[in-house]
Amino acid sequence: MQIFLHIIGWLGVAIMGLSLPVIYSEVNNISQVGMGLIFGILIFIIGAVLLLVSGFFSKWRYWSVVALSAGVICIIGAVLALLHVEAIEAARSAESGRVYSFNYNLWTMSLTPGLACIVWGIFKFLSEFVYRSQRFWLGYIITGIILIITACISPLVNRPSANIIFSIENVILWSILFLPGLIFVVEGVILKRRDNKQQAKGL
Repeated sequence: MQIFLHIIGWLGVAIMGLSLPVIYSEVNNISQVGMGLIFGILIFIIGAVLLLVSGFFSKWRYWSVVALSAGVICIIGAVLALLHVEAIEAARSAESGRVYSFNYNLWTMSLTPGLACIVWGIFKFLSEFVYRSQRFWLGYIITGIILIITACISPLVNRPSANIIFSIENVILWSILFLPGLIFVVEGVILKRRDNKQQAKGL
């Protein structure tokens, strides 16, 4: 079982690594600026889910370091790509005479997966190397709820709700954005059940 978890975890890391070139694929394609970033982040989320699930159940203690490293690399790559996207959009706005509008939705969607990996890595690192608190489950659930709310709100930030098209593509997009938050909530529930069992045994 542990070998299987290791395979899944490192597969997730490989998928996250493959997402980085996709993030920059729009650099030479001005007409589709930002699309490579979006698809790259979605691929990263899929890899992150595999890592967070396998790392949670695996007995290897250093998945926290892997998650922290992946989160930092994702944020650095996403910020560089986001600055490129914003520079192009600002230039387009100046040429057309439009008022430049900062894309909060794209920034939130792009940075959230990396932040999720960092937070998970911190929780895992504390539980493995610092102290085992019976309150960690609450941190997981609160973080998961925040991520889920963010996934719900972010598509509404830069456009009126009436203009949102509920296509199959958007449903798939939202479903993937929900995954990190859902993973946190499920892992928090599992930790709570484990704590309850340990308390019952202690009694």
